[in-house]
Amino acid sequence: MIKSLFAIVIFIAMLSCNSNTENETKKETSDSTGKTATAETIKDSTAYNKVLTFGNISFDVTSMNEGSLQQVTIQSAGLSVEKKVIMFKSDPIVAAEIGDLNGDGYPELLIYTQSVGSGSYGKLIAFSVNAGKSISQASFPEIGSDPKIKKGYMGHDKFSIVNNQLTRVFPIYNEGDPNVQPSGKKRVITYKLKDGEASRVFVVDKVREI
Repeated sequence: MIKSLFAIVIFIAMLSCNSNTENETKKETSDSTGKTATAETIKDSTAYNKVLTFGNISFDVTSMNEGSLQQVTIQSAGLSVEKKVIMFKSDPIVAAEIGDLNGDGYPELLIYTQSVGSGSYGKLIAFSVNAGKSISQASFPEIGSDPKIKKGYMGHDKFSIVNNQLTRVFPIYNEGDPNVQPSGKKRVITYKLKDGEASRVFVVDKVREI
């Protein structure tokens, strides 16, 4: 009788252990799945990420998908006074560059965006470092502010830093050209960065066609 009772107790104990093990396994699987799903969600929503460095100053540029626009976050490091995080919404980012465009020994951060759609209109969002202490946005002229530059413009811009100058290149469309087939040359615009009254500003330096 005692042996029978002892066997029953052992059997119940074994069932209890198996049940706890199964519960722990299910919990671990659930936790692991949850973490993976969260990581994948963040990865899927991240549209652009790049860290750009100039000397001891760096910028971590990240954008997250939000429909046709993106939520952009800029985290700076190496500035002696200001260490704020900059956040704004923009068209999708296609590239970002860093360089000293005004020759003061401190960098400018240039973010190139492009609108969604057949036009693919390019824009520039620029920031300039102030004596290594802080960062402020620089002004960039709209393409329509100069009728001669705008003539034949239908988007498809390409921005880049060439010889420490900002360069913008786009195809020229003649009258009747479809958006996918420009028949003109390419217009190349170079800009200089100068000190303005309220902020630094990009001004047109040269315009040529190739």
